[in-house]
Amino acid sequence: MLASKNKISIRQAMIILLCVTYSPSMRFIVASGAKEAKQAAWLSPIISYVIVMPIILVLHSIYKKHENQSFTEVIEDILGTVAGKIVTVFYAVFLTLMFSLATYNNADKLVASVYPNQNIMIFIAVILFAVAFITRNGGIVVLARMSEIIFLMIVAVFLFIAVLAIKDIKISRITPISHLDIFPVFKANIEILGVWAHLPFIFLFSNYINKKEKITKVCNTALLLITFLTIVVLVVTIGLLGASTVELSPVPYVTAVKQISVFQVLERLEAAELGLWVIADFILSAILLFTALNVFKSLFRLSDTRPLAGIYSVIIFFLAIMLGRNLFEVQVLGYSIISPVNIFFGYIIPVIVFLVGKVRKKI
Repeated sequence: MLASKNKISIRQAMIILLCVTYSPSMRFIVASGAKEAKQAAWLSPIISYVIVMPIILVLHSIYKKHENQSFTEVIEDILGTVAGKIVTVFYAVFLTLMFSLATYNNADKLVASVYPNQNIMIFIAVILFAVAFITRNGGIVVLARMSEIIFLMIVAVFLFIAVLAIKDIKISRITPISHLDIFPVFKANIEILGVWAHLPFIFLFSNYINKKEKITKVCNTALLLITFLTIVVLVVTIGLLGASTVELSPVPYVTAVKQISVFQVLERLEAAELGLWVIADFILSAILLFTALNVFKSLFRLSDTRPLAGIYSVIIFFLAIMLGRNLFEVQVLGYSIISPVNIFFGYIIPVIVFLVGKVRKKI
């Protein structure tokens, strides 16, 4: 059993969740929402909240009897050794894919916005080195403390920008709403649910999380906050640019922020936004590395995975170069593969585990 000093609270775990969903929300949810639901996209997070809430109850029920285990250990206990190992392998493969894409996205953002015409491989290497160093030497406790600081910065800057944007938002761009928008709004939920699947993924390292008896209360609070922030970003972006423009923009939220100025004095807000975006992406990469290593720990019954951080990061370096040749290809892969698979691993697998656990009286 891990010492309590090496663990984080469920509150800190949800703060990590809020940080790691920030960048994917800006990159995928806004564009997908505008494409599928047009002016009604801002309603989609409400439906997503209703869908995800039962998953929190499922996780709460599971961890009443499996408090000190990671989710992959729970899977093996409930489904059996063979089936559990097979599912764990799929989690390991998928996390590796996600980690590769997240790393490439972060490096590409730096090249496109700050260091144009530079070799992206340099930035991929630097990001992976930094992520591996912090994960190996600091672990989840350091990442949680970093996330607490970054989260406060993200919320402060985000709400500040939202307040400044109010005067420029056109109501006609987020209305009217009618019964014809019901199906498009539901369709827009696919991308949101894909991003929010990071919530159950957090429990892949639940053996490092304390106070899991508070899962329902803390996770529901975090989910409400994510819902509110997602609604705000959709209203701000579509309200400023219009759905047709958002749909075509590679980074619609940053494009919207560029439109904001206060008396022509406070401008270039996108620089602060991009800075926070890069930092949030770094936390995402670090958490994906830590999560993947913990899955390997469960899969191979390892006592310490820290020595694997460097080797695994080298593998990710080559995968990132192979998987993403440009931002467009990465986004297409995100839309077509990542979100549906996220939904399967994030929601369907926990429900299956819960139902089998009930049948076998292990929950």
